[in-house]
Amino acid sequence: PRTARRVKQDGDDEEVSIDVLEAGDRLRVRPGERVPVDGSVIDGGTPITEFFGRWLVDDGYITTTIVMS
Repeated sequence: PRTARRVKQDGDDEEVSIDVLEAGDRLRVRPGERVPVDGSVIDGGTPITEFFGRWLVDDGYITTTIVMS
């Protein structure tokens, strides 16, 4: 994807271009969405699986928060 859902300091999220992301940004990835960038999962219980070279958040689980590396 060309955009990511970045978590703001107040806990809300905003959709931004992946071009403006920086190391340390927290991203929210919801079930059924592709993981937009490399990072580490810091919160959430959503399994993430690889499907034809794309990382996907499995359906039916809670939102996952990722810190961009």
